Amino acid sequence: MPATAKFLRTQRLLNAKQFANVLSLHCCARGAYLQICARPCSHDHARLGVVAGKKQLRTAVTRNFAKRQIREFFRLNQHLVPVMDYVVRINRVILPADVVPLRGELLHLFKRAGRCRDNDSSR
Repeated sequence: MPATAKFLRTQRLLNAKQFANVLSLHCCARGAYLQICARPCSHDHARLGVVAGKKQLRTAVTRNFAKRQIREFFRLNQHLVPVMDYVVRINRVILPADVVPLRGELLHLFKRAGRCRDNDSSR
């Protein structure tokens, strides 16, 4: 792990245009809890955006808990994640008991979505 594991503003997708650019590529990996879409980027670091809809996570408490878990995983494991832009969509409620399986799924899905970089460069 790097000496400083921070989640800076430059590592976030900030506006609707950035989210739309990632989602338009349709290069996604889906799991039990999440869907991760990825797009190659020109930055020297990966960037993350999280989408938590009210339809899946009805209360603000559950939405914030789920987004916090995903951002924390990304912050601590960004050195393992391929350098791309990612949008994580939450498909179902994430309870505190689901955090351990969620982390395993996140790592697996980030690596699967990272294959889009290889596929995109061959076109």
